Amino acid sequence: MRAGLALGAALLVGLWFAGSRMSFRADVTHFLPEGDAGTASAVSRVLAGSELPRAMVLSLRGRVGAEVRRAAKDLAGRLRALPEVAWARAGPDPDLPAALERIYFPRRHDFLSDGSGPNEPPPAELWSEDALRASARRTRQQLAMPGGGARAGLLARDPLGAMARIVARARGTDPGLRLVDGQYAGRAGADALVLLQTRPSAFETGRQAPLLGEIDAAIEATRSAWPAAELHVEVSGVNRFAVRVEERMRGEAAAMLAVSLLGVAGLFLLFFRRPLFLVLAVLPPVAGVVGATCLALLVFGDLDLLTLVFGASLVGVAIDYAIHLVNHQMLAPAGTAASETARRLRPSLLLGAGTTVASFAGLLLTDFPGFREMGFFGIAGIATALAVTLGVLPRMLGTARADRTAVPATAEGLARAVRLLARHRSRWLAVPLLALVLAGIQAPSLRFGDDLRGLSDIDPELVAEDARVRAELSSFDTSRLVLLEAADEASLLTGTDRLHRELEELVAAGALAGQRSLHALLWAPGLQLENRRAWQDPDAASRFRLAFAAEGLRPDAFEPFLGDLRAAAPPPLTLSDLRASPFAPLVESAVLDAGEGLLAVTYLRGVRDLAAVEARLDRVEGARLFDQTALIDRSFGAFRATTLRQIGVGSLFVLAVLGLRYRRARPALAAFLPAATTALLLLGGFAALDVEVNLLHAVSLLLVLGMGVDYGIFLVDSAGDRSHLGPTLLSLLASCLTTIFVFGALALSSHPALRAIGVTTGLGVALCFVLAPVTWAALHGAPRE
Repeated sequence: MRAGLALGAALLVGLWFAGSRMSFRADVTHFLPEGDAGTASAVSRVLAGSELPRAMVLSLRGRVGAEVRRAAKDLAGRLRALPEVAWARAGPDPDLPAALERIYFPRRHDFLSDGSGPNEPPPAELWSEDALRASARRTRQQLAMPGGGARAGLLARDPLGAMARIVARARGTDPGLRLVDGQYAGRAGADALVLLQTRPSAFETGRQAPLLGEIDAAIEATRSAWPAAELHVEVSGVNRFAVRVEERMRGEAAAMLAVSLLGVAGLFLLFFRRPLFLVLAVLPPVAGVVGATCLALLVFGDLDLLTLVFGASLVGVAIDYAIHLVNHQMLAPAGTAASETARRLRPSLLLGAGTTVASFAGLLLTDFPGFREMGFFGIAGIATALAVTLGVLPRMLGTARADRTAVPATAEGLARAVRLLARHRSRWLAVPLLALVLAGIQAPSLRFGDDLRGLSDIDPELVAEDARVRAELSSFDTSRLVLLEAADEASLLTGTDRLHRELEELVAAGALAGQRSLHALLWAPGLQLENRRAWQDPDAASRFRLAFAAEGLRPDAFEPFLGDLRAAAPPPLTLSDLRASPFAPLVESAVLDAGEGLLAVTYLRGVRDLAAVEARLDRVEGARLFDQTALIDRSFGAFRATTLRQIGVGSLFVLAVLGLRYRRARPALAAFLPAATTALLLLGGFAALDVEVNLLHAVSLLLVLGMGVDYGIFLVDSAGDRSHLGPTLLSLLASCLTTIFVFGALALSSHPALRAIGVTTGLGVALCFVLAPVTWAALHGAPRE
């Protein structure tokens, strides 16, 4: 009783701790390999943690465009009032024109030309006589146009059109985004757009879920306030996908746990007719899940949702130990203490748990944080469940035995069937050999699939809505970027200028439709000073006077411009200047803090020749093409291959451990071959059915290896005593059925990744149960001497 109370108290404390600390994430970058700051996966994590995925876009359509735009302003105001919204805008920042004038006008001639093409000649050329006369002709034409008098003041200060060039660069990066009545409008027909940025990361689903509810409420309130607009609102944001995935996986985890527990309960009541034994058998796996959750929260701080669902499936593994103890105790002679039964089973349970832990330990050795987390959870859960099984359960069982039901008859029937197999032991040697032949024949046709989209369960309607909204905002590909890494700001800006020139040549050649980067707002100090040297040339003012006079314009009318040339120049523009201005949101999407350095992001539009783009990037130090989808697929493919290799290496390790344990080849092979044969049959079956083998199939094979060896160990260890064979076989049957209930529930999941785990593990465990007696009969059918 004391042991039960202590365990109950420990479980309550664990549940309280887990509930108070529980924090989930649904971040795919958690399942990318770790690396140094410059690796692609590290860059992917920087992007995921940046402001980019925090952005949301709302697209508004309605019956009357003007009414929709007024409603969009109202909606933006409601969104700005939400505590978790950093900013929300229905149009450009109203302070942007004043900031443009304040920041750029005094430096306008420092940004006159970047020398990247025909429209951007070397700075000195723009101050040549021919270029100045061309500027004079354009100025004269503008003055002659209707409304020219209103522009006379600006032309007197900026006759070379420097500010117009600055504005054109900024606007020319994406021809799609429109302004109507000073508000954002969509390039695909949306009457209005509202842009916002959330304070929490897109993957902080605990904060994003209520925020999305508040955004929906703000949209409904706006609809009610503007009925004449007949608003139709669509939303785009990474956070919506993260929250939707969490909601579905939370629901499925609860459903799968319920199905698993109901299945286990039904089996126990069917076999033993006593609810007490069900409660006792469930305690170790429940303690394993609670203990693993608490330890994982202490180590990792929060848990990935996939780890949570994976942990729910741990019930089917950890309950095996309790089943063996409870079943053997219930079939033991009258008066046998549960502690004696546990002592007899301890070597088998420890060895079985050790091989299962070894299968999880392979996950700890990977470079993938997510899979290390799953491996740690599995090891902690198995160790806790085993400790409760051997340390607490015997005290709670005492000398309890089963009622006289069909259990003893079932156990004896299974034992007779296996002994019958042993009479024809030579025939059963063909089973593992046939599995090996099948795997060898089908191996060439085995297909591997590493496309992450095949492992995802994303609502197609949500994907379609997201695509429609993004089409309104930009034609740039947000999944394929050019990244430039540099140690400091000066190097970053120099590299960005060089990269811009290289990509502009591709645009001119037709290999690329367009680009957008920090270069539209800021140049390296060296390029700014090159422009400054051109306009500070002592002869520049006299050339200007002569050129404009030659075109029929009075030079003294441009005295404000000439006065600016004589005035002291302000310091070159810096990144800090822009970050302290209304241009900060634009800078945030173009420059990221990469820890030890800075990362500049260049967005591409209409890539027609990928090889040409990559060749140009090779010319720019620190530049690389970053394709996040391809990166994830390559990473998952590499881990899938590594996992399959680990299965081979782990199998040899397990076989060596079994050899040391049994000291003879036959019992070691009898314990090992059920799992090995099952793995060969599964791979051969996947090949025959043309099923793509992905990362989750490989991870599931690791689980099958660990659990399948347990079946072989328990059967081999019972072979020396005829009275133990029946209870062991009955325990294996109960373990197999409970595991099938757990992983069968995963097989019914709508999530492809969970379904792959469920199908592979469920089939694998069933095959292990069937093959364990067969290989035992073939190699170890006679009692031990």
